[in-house]
Formats: sequence, structure tokens, C-alpha cells
Amino acid sequence: MSYQEDMALQNEEDNPGLEIDSSEELEYDPELDNIDENEDVSLDLTAKHPEIIVQLTGEDGNAFAILGRVRQAMRRGKVSEKEIQAFQDEATSGDYNNVLATCMRWVTVR
Repeated sequence: MSYQEDMALQNEEDNPGLEIDSSEELEYDPELDNIDENEDVSLDLTAKHPEIIVQLTGEDGNAFAILGRVRQAMRRGKVSEKEIQAFQDEATSGDYNNVLATCMRWVTVR
């Protein structure tokens, strides 16, 4: 059974009567390999891009490393370069706390 068929079957079991288009091609995201299935993965719905999840806890805390991780995640999430530049401009307009706060306003940070 393919991954798509398995997901369609699981969705049918979880949501009877819900139609899922399983012909849509799914992209593999290597970041998902690092997610603990038992961990609460709640999205920050107040973020501009809540679907983009960036792991910052336990990573390099350097401001430029943080900006690089978020920018990379935004590119993978197909955010436009113009919007990524707006994020960068906002994040670098203040101190270190502003970098962190800006990241949390734009993406889901864990």
C-alpha cells in the first residue's frame, strides 16, 4: 500500500464521509523525520505562516543562525522572496529579543 493510499484510508477512518483527493502528489519533507509523534505539535495560528514550523529550542542561538533557519523554512514553504525579505528587514530592525519576537510572529516556533 502506498503512503497516499494509507493516508486516504486513515483519513476515511478518522473522518467518515470526508472526500480526500489522493491523486495529489505529496512532497517529502525531511524535517518531519525529526518530529516525535507523541509530542504536542500545536500550530501558532496567530503567526503569519503557522504551517511553517521551525525548531529553535536546542539549536544554535546566534541571531544569524536563527534567521537562516527561519528563512530556509520559509523557502521550503514556498513563501515569496519579497515576503522573506520583509521578514528579514523586520527581524533585523532591533535587538536580539526583536529577532525572536519577529520569528514567532511569522512562523510556528518550537
